[in-house]
Amino acid sequence: MTNYEFMEVSQVPASFPISEERRQKADACKLEADRKRSLAASYLITRIYEDAVSAKGAGSADPARMKLACTTDGKPYFRDHPQICFNVSHGGDYAFGAYSDRDIGVDIEKADRKIPVLSDHAYTGADLRHIEDSEDPLMPLKIWVIRESIVKAMGLGIRAMTEFELMWLSEDSGITWGGAYSFHLMEDAPEGYVACVSERTGN
Repeated sequence: MTNYEFMEVSQVPASFPISEERRQKADACKLEADRKRSLAASYLITRIYEDAVSAKGAGSADPARMKLACTTDGKPYFRDHPQICFNVSHGGDYAFGAYSDRDIGVDIEKADRKIPVLSDHAYTGADLRHIEDSEDPLMPLKIWVIRESIVKAMGLGIRAMTEFELMWLSEDSGITWGGAYSFHLMEDAPEGYVACVSERTGN
């Protein structure tokens, strides 16, 4: 079961438990807006930790005891509960987080973000044909968000963005060819934003 939450940056509490790693990441931001977005993502990680550990009956859900680690590709996980898969993203005035018992990735972007359609690291030939055939002006951004969420679920970087093809099953969901990962564009994303959750299917 996938659980997710959108968090408006302005709604983040002034004080909450945060790991030293996440605090250092926020403090390293040069712009105050970036620092606030980073803190919002950290707050969602804290909430995910509390909710997921409690739901699984996996021990103490005290966020003060939360320890984060990262894979060699930089994907974070809970050191004391590595079986809990989670991911966070932030863009504009929102942070977006989700957790599951399977590898998961999320992405959120403001709808006015412009992605170069001819970017060879963002789209495959099939994507470009899908964009050309679509009447949705947000389709280039939607495919970008889908692909970014999938590579985050894979635990890989942006270099892997075009190493797989998308199979659309509806206007807002589908799978990668071979069925290893599913993707779902969020209908309840904040107004003016595009968001996606992708998850390993187990196939």
